[in-house]
Amino acid sequence: MVRIVAVRCALAACAAAVVLSALPALGADAYPTRPIRIIVPFTPGTLDVLARSIGQKLTEKYGQTIVVENRPGAGTIVGTDILAKSTPDGYTLEMITTTFVINPSLYKKLPYDPLRDFAPITQLDTVANILVVNPSMPANSLKELIALAKSKPGQLTYASPGSGSAPHIATELLKSMAGIDMVHVPYKGIPEAATDVIANRVTMLMTTTASAATFIKAGRLRALRHARRGGVSAPGQGVASGERVTASLQLASCVRGGAADALAGRVSRVGGITGALA
Repeated sequence: MVRIVAVRCALAACAAAVVLSALPALGADAYPTRPIRIIVPFTPGTLDVLARSIGQKLTEKYGQTIVVENRPGAGTIVGTDILAKSTPDGYTLEMITTTFVINPSLYKKLPYDPLRDFAPITQLDTVANILVVNPSMPANSLKELIALAKSKPGQLTYASPGSGSAPHIATELLKSMAGIDMVHVPYKGIPEAATDVIANRVTMLMTTTASAATFIKAGRLRALRHARRGGVSAPGQGVASGERVTASLQLASCVRGGAADALAGRVSRVGGITGALA
């Protein structure tokens, strides 16, 4: 799952140079002069932890308050629409995920134009997906889970943080590749979905290593595998070990350590907000 940040820009053509010139030209000392809002279009979880971490670094550097605001709903459309309707002055940002790219293919009409209404700032990190089940599940590998699903068509369930979300699409891809039938159970967010897998009310959940690691280490969830970058790897390939989960989290921490600087450098060049965050 790739996480990037978007900042509201004035209506402009698709060329990057036009987008950059569409915002008001501000002096190097004119931004930021007041609090900055970062919208997280999900329920509280790992994404807003990342947003708050970045906000803290920016506050330390520029002395301005960074307000992180969770605005979940409609597969991130609610939060993204708030950004689209905000004043294009660089004081409203949003954390987005692959769902931002998926939504235009799922919905005939969105309340915003994903190409015209936003300017990307930077990629913050890339994390692996991981498939988790309740420890009581009689399957210790993806191969065994697929065999179980084939023996009980339509009886196994999988949770997701909402229809059209990246975990939903990833699990549907797994179903298609493996030739299995499972029932989708959508939730408001990953925390709610993970809670029901832990309670054994739902069979499985595709999520990120960062979201699942605490539960895996505590023995409340069992990790079956990682979904490789570029798509779901072939059925039957490796179980995700605790070592791999830890390594992935350490990598994410390294990426996040430099995320604030990357964000700052890019914001300073978006829409003429020159030098302010350089």
